[in-house]
Amino acid sequence: RRGRRGDGGVWPSMGGGASRRRLQEVVAEAVAADATRSRVEELEAAAGAAVEEVEASKARERAQIQKTTGLKESLAKEEAKVRAKEEEVRKFAAQVEQLQAQVKSLEDRAPLQDDDDDNDEDEDEDGDVDTGEVREGGGGGSVCGAAGGADEETGQTTRKEHSDVISPRHVADASVSASPKPSRLPPGASRQQGPRIGNANKEPTDPCLRGFCLGNLKRFFEEHVGEVSFEEDGVAPRPTCLATKLMRKCTAYNADHRTDISRGRLAAQRTDMFGLQKLVVRPLTKERQSSLAELWNPDGTQAKATLFVSHSWCEDFGETFEGLYAHAIGRAAASGAHAGLPREDLEADVAELRLYMRGLSESPWGRRRGVASLEEFPWFIALQAPSMERLVVVLDRSAAVLTRAWCNAEHFEAQRLGREISFASRLDALREDPSSDKCNELSLPHVLAVGLEVDLERAALDAEGDGEVLQVWMAKHGGGGAINRALRASVATWLLPLLARAGLLPGLRAALRGGADAKAADRRGIQSLTHAVARFGEGSEAAQALLAAGADKAAASCAAEVLEMFHDDPAIRERAMVEIGNLSGSSKAAHARALAAARAEHATRVMRTHMADLKSGVPDRRRSALKKVAALTTLKSAHAKLFEQLMQDDDPCVREAATEIVAKARPEMLLQEKDPKLRGAALKALTSGGPQDIARNAQTLVQLLADGDWIVRHSALHALGQIGEVAAPFAGAIAQCLNDEQWYVRHAALQVLANLSPAAAAPHAPAIVARLGDAEREVRKAAAEALARVNGEVAGAAGGGSRAAAAGWSEPPVACR
Repeated sequence: RRGRRGDGGVWPSMGGGASRRRLQEVVAEAVAADATRSRVEELEAAAGAAVEEVEASKARERAQIQKTTGLKESLAKEEAKVRAKEEEVRKFAAQVEQLQAQVKSLEDRAPLQDDDDDNDEDEDEDGDVDTGEVREGGGGGSVCGAAGGADEETGQTTRKEHSDVISPRHVADASVSASPKPSRLPPGASRQQGPRIGNANKEPTDPCLRGFCLGNLKRFFEEHVGEVSFEEDGVAPRPTCLATKLMRKCTAYNADHRTDISRGRLAAQRTDMFGLQKLVVRPLTKERQSSLAELWNPDGTQAKATLFVSHSWCEDFGETFEGLYAHAIGRAAASGAHAGLPREDLEADVAELRLYMRGLSESPWGRRRGVASLEEFPWFIALQAPSMERLVVVLDRSAAVLTRAWCNAEHFEAQRLGREISFASRLDALREDPSSDKCNELSLPHVLAVGLEVDLERAALDAEGDGEVLQVWMAKHGGGGAINRALRASVATWLLPLLARAGLLPGLRAALRGGADAKAADRRGIQSLTHAVARFGEGSEAAQALLAAGADKAAASCAAEVLEMFHDDPAIRERAMVEIGNLSGSSKAAHARALAAARAEHATRVMRTHMADLKSGVPDRRRSALKKVAALTTLKSAHAKLFEQLMQDDDPCVREAATEIVAKARPEMLLQEKDPKLRGAALKALTSGGPQDIARNAQTLVQLLADGDWIVRHSALHALGQIGEVAAPFAGAIAQCLNDEQWYVRHAALQVLANLSPAAAAPHAPAIVARLGDAEREVRKAAAEALARVNGEVAGAAGGGSRAAAAGWSEPPVACR
C-alpha cells in the first residue's frame, strides 16, 4: 500500500505470488491486532466496574460496623438502666418486708377488722390478681389460688401467673394497708380463714348450682376462642374445633411482654385453660368477680349440672372442646332421635346438656385458705349432687389427664358414687370409629400405657399443702394402692373393646392384666369377645384370653353378623339385623344392646338417605321414599312434624302410607289427632300384637274409652275384652261405658264385664241390672249374660231381682239359654 503509482495509474508489481501471500499475512495480523485491542478494552472496563463494586461493599461494611457499634453502646446503656432498676426493686422489696413485719406486730397487738379489706388483692398492670403463686400445668381445676384450689402442678416452675417484680405502686398500697384499723372483733378473738369460694365480694354460691349449658359453651367458644366446622359424612356430624382467636390473643400478649417472658418474670400464654383464664375469662368476669357459669346464669335457675367434665388444664382448649362436643353429638346421634334431620336440630338438642367444668364453673377471683379436707373443695361438692349423672374424661393426644392428681381423684370419686363414666377425645382411635385402624395402632398403645401407670401418689398436684389433703382422702378409701388399681382397671376396661376391634393383641393382654372387665362392650354394645372372634376367629389367642378372663361365651356367637349390622351396605345391615333378631336365649341377650344400637343407626342412615325425597314436591318421590322407610320399627319424636305434614298430604296414597308408618312405629303420635280415623289407626297398631300388646297398652286403651268417636270407644272395649281378667283393674272405667249413647258401645262394655271374675264385676252389678231394661234387645241379652256370671250373693246385693222380673228376665240362666 505504501508503493507509488506509475504514470499510467497502475500500482507497480509486488514481486509475484510470494508478495501477495505476504500481503495477506500482514492483513490478517492487522485484523487480529484490532480484535485483541478491543478485547483488552472490554477487560479493562470490567475490571474497573469490579473495583467500583468492591469499594461500594467496603463502604457498606464500614457503615454497618459503625451502626453495630452504636447499637452495642445503646444496649450497654439499657443494661445499665435495667441493673439500676433491679437494684431499686431490691430496695423496695426490703421496704416491703419491713412493712410486713410492722403489720404482723400490729396484728399481734390488735387484730385487724375482718371486713371487705380482707378480700382485697394487689393487681398487676393488667388488672389481674397478683397472688405471687406459681402457675403450673394442672388438672381439671382452677388456677392456683382460685376457688377450691384448682390446677395441678407438674413439679416445674416454668409458668408463672404474674411478675415477681414489685412496683412502687405495690409498695404504696402496702404502706397504706399497714396502718392499723379499728377491730370489730372482741379482744383476743382470732380471725377465721376458711375456704373462700365463688364471688370474692358476695356470699359464696352453692357449687351444685354452677352448671351451664353446652350451648353457652359453644357460643362462648365461637365468640372468644375459635371456629367450629363439621363433617357430615358419618352417622353423626363430626366437629372440628380450632382455638384460632385465642391463639391470636396469646401471640399478641407474648409479643407485648416478650422482655418479661424472656427474663422469666411472666409466663408465655398458650391456647390452654391457663391462657383462656388469663386472656378471656378474667376480663369477662372482672366486674362481677364471679365464675363464668355464674355470669351466664346469674339467678342460678336450671344450673344443676348432670355432666361433670374432667380434663387437663395443659391441653389445647380447642382439642378439649372438640372432644367434648363430638362426644355429646355422638351420643345423641346414636339414639337415632334425629335421624336424617338437619344438624341444627341435633345441636339444639345437645345444647341443653348441663355441664360442670372446673375452669368455667369455679371463680378465678376467690382464694382458697385453710382447706383441710377434699370434701371442702367445690368440685367435690358438685360431684356429690344427686343431679350429677355422668363424668366424662376428655383426653388429648398425650393423655395428660391420666397423670393429674385431681383429675384422677374426680374419676375415682365418680366411680365410687356409681356415676356413669365415659371417655371423650378428638382422636379417631378413641372415638370408636371403625375406619380409624391406623390411628388405633398409634394411639391406643400410648393411652393404655399411660392408663396402666396411673399413680396418685406420684401424680401432679396443686400448690404446696395439697399433698396432705390428698393423703388424708386416700387413707379413707383404702390407700393409694387400692385407688390406683381401681383407676387402672377403669381405663383398661374402656380400652379393651377398642383394642380387640383393632386387633392389638399385646395391648389386649396388657389390659386384661391391668384389671379390665372381659365383658366390656363399646359404645355400640359390641362386646370385646365379639370383636376378637370376628377378627381372629373363635379359637384365636385373643378370644381364648378373653374367655379365660371371664368373657361371656354367648358373645362369640354370630360375631361376624353383629359387625355386619353396622355395614355401609343397607342390604347387608338388614340381613344381619334379621339374623341377630332371630337369636334366642343367652345369645340374644349378649347382643341385645348391639342390636338396638344397629337399628337406631340403620334408621338414621335410611332417613338421611330418603329425607330429601320425603320433602320433595313430587308425589311419586314421596310415595317411593315412604315405601323405603316403611320397614323402620322406630320413629323418633323429632320426626313428628314431618310425618304430621305427610299425613295431611294432598296425595291420598302419601297420606295412607305415612299414617301406616306412624301407627306402626309411633302410634302415640296419632292418639291426639282430630281425625278419628287416625286415632283408630293408632288403636289398631297398639293391639296388633295380640293379648300381650293389649295388656302392655291397657292404660292407653282405657283413656280411649272417653274418645269423642264411638267407633274408637267400641274398638278399645273390644280390645280390652281379649285380655280377660287382666282388665279387672279398669272395671270402673269399663262400667261407665254402660251409659254410652251408642248401644254398640254399651253392648261391648257388658261383654267385657262378663269376661271378668265375679269379684271384679260385683261392684258394678246395679249398672248391669239397669241395662236389662235397655231399648236394644242385644244389650238386654248381654246384660243377662253378664248377670249370669255373677253369683247369687252379688245379684242379691244389687237388689235387682224385681228389675229383672219386670224386664222379662226372671231367671238369668234361663234367659241366657
